[in-house]
Amino acid sequence: MLVCSCLVTVSAITAHAQSEPAAGYRITKTIPIGADGGWDYITIDAVSRRLYVSHATKMVVVDIDRDTVVGELRDTPGIHGIALAPALGRGYTSNGRDSSVTIFDLKTLGVLARVKVTGANPDAIHVDALTKRVSTFNGRSANATALDANTGVVLGTIALAGKPEFAPTDGRGRLFSVCGNRVLAVSNPTTGAVVSTVPIGPGVDAVSYDESEKLLLASNGGDGTMSVIKQKGADQYTSLGNALTRVGSRTMTIDPKTHRAFLATVQYGPVPAPTAERPRPRAPVIPGSFAILVLDRK
Repeated sequence: MLVCSCLVTVSAITAHAQSEPAAGYRITKTIPIGADGGWDYITIDAVSRRLYVSHATKMVVVDIDRDTVVGELRDTPGIHGIALAPALGRGYTSNGRDSSVTIFDLKTLGVLARVKVTGANPDAIHVDALTKRVSTFNGRSANATALDANTGVVLGTIALAGKPEFAPTDGRGRLFSVCGNRVLAVSNPTTGAVVSTVPIGPGVDAVSYDESEKLLLASNGGDGTMSVIKQKGADQYTSLGNALTRVGSRTMTIDPKTHRAFLATVQYGPVPAPTAERPRPRAPVIPGSFAILVLDRK
């Protein structure tokens, strides 16, 4: 199965989903990360039991069996994504502020190399195990850079039609796209046809697929929910409802071993009163509140 995220509008929606009660997930733990700054992708290594979290200018590593922070990789300015190549013992971060990739050792978290990409603001980053290539998807230049996963040498640049987001390997199954109009669209990548659509929440940024349980999870940062969708067939999907998370919890991943969902989150203070300079103020982030929410099935 393919999993991705999009910010486009899907029109001519024909819902193939029916509502059922009980999303089946609840918050069971919060893993504090602390410090301040933004965040983006979360990447899991289910074999080594590690969660890799992008946060401001560093990557944070969490032991998901002990639910505790076990390491950091600093000096990754504007980090967006983390990609892993366990067979090579290497990991890769996309650093948006200086348009670079940091190559690091998975065991020691030591830096092996720093490579400049051929575009601006690398966002999603992906390793293809078959070709042993790392690809960055560059948000401000609408292109992708291909690197040799072993050497870090830049192999080429691919022009794209627009701003890229998530990037999966093509498994020729079904493509799951979460969209800004509160819809999850399922498409057939071979034919290009949308085969089903399911309603989700606002402010979505990520979708994960639990293959053994045949469940899709979409993190809706706009209202602090996680949409849970059951796959009943390649082209049949049923909404199981929404589990509560926190407002702003927009990026996520799942552990295929325990079926836990992990979402990056912060806490917000009260919205300040409007002023002439700021007629539509936003709620401020409470300092040091960055954390990982853990959701388990009931």
